[in-house]
Amino acid sequence: MWAADGRHVLQPPAEIRTIAAGLGFDHSTLEARGYDAVEIRVARSHERFVAKEGLTFRARPDAVRLGGLVRFGWDTLSAATGEVVGGGTEVLVLDADGRIKEDYMFPGT
Repeated sequence: MWAADGRHVLQPPAEIRTIAAGLGFDHSTLEARGYDAVEIRVARSHERFVAKEGLTFRARPDAVRLGGLVRFGWDTLSAATGEVVGGGTEVLVLDADGRIKEDYMFPGT
């Protein structure tokens, strides 16, 4: 699904951006580029949010493609109660072969 040089860009929650700014970071995003970095990001996210916190994720039925862009929303659910406890919006940029070149994640939207 991913291009070899694919990039995942995450806009972290406001409290994390504030902490990062206080530490002197001058950007408000977190980025992983390439197969290895994206795989590490996914594995660590799964470990923390699914394995440890018992959350599950589902896509919302609002996906739309416009040329080489795909936008969709997603929900975060408590595995214990099934209640929606969060979510966000994802924007994918596809390359000429239809692989994910860039994945922009906006939690909390």
